[in-house]
Amino acid sequence: MQTREQKTSEVILVLATPDDAKELAEAMRGAELKNFAQLQNDVTDEEERAYLKRKQDEGSLIYLVMANGRIVGTVGLHEVDMFMRIARIGVTIFHSRDRHAHYGRIAMTKLIELAFTVHGIERLEAKVVATNQKQIAWDESFGFVREGLARGKYLINEQRLDMVTLGLLKTDWLEKNGGNG
Repeated sequence: MQTREQKTSEVILVLATPDDAKELAEAMRGAELKNFAQLQNDVTDEEERAYLKRKQDEGSLIYLVMANGRIVGTVGLHEVDMFMRIARIGVTIFHSRDRHAHYGRIAMTKLIELAFTVHGIERLEAKVVATNQKQIAWDESFGFVREGLARGKYLINEQRLDMVTLGLLKTDWLEKNGGNG
């Protein structure tokens, strides 16, 4: 992990704390996040601080995705279970202009590597709305495998939607990446 001042010409991950709330809320302003019903309106600094504090207290690891010295998104390990060595992974790049720069792909790869080599995770899970075939295919491109369907798991805009669970094992990641991980 690096400080924000280092290597601003590449994508880096910086562990977020509640002290990052103001800067993060500013980076999110005007974000195009249609898959996040709770983020359809800009969040306040106070709401973001409370969210980061809650996630920190839950044991989640939220990283700021920094590119060219600015926050372009977040990635995180959620629902971390160190006894079972499992975590749910998530990535959010706030603005479409930054999605086209492949920051999400780079950040996801870095987070998978951190999970498996630094945090001791041996299994990652991705949970995706079943109709989001683009996201499912994207997760599969990292080696995630579809494992199950939870009918009506999500309630988004008063509509029940199914959820697909995808899994990635550390051993599969290492095999796919030539033992480098």
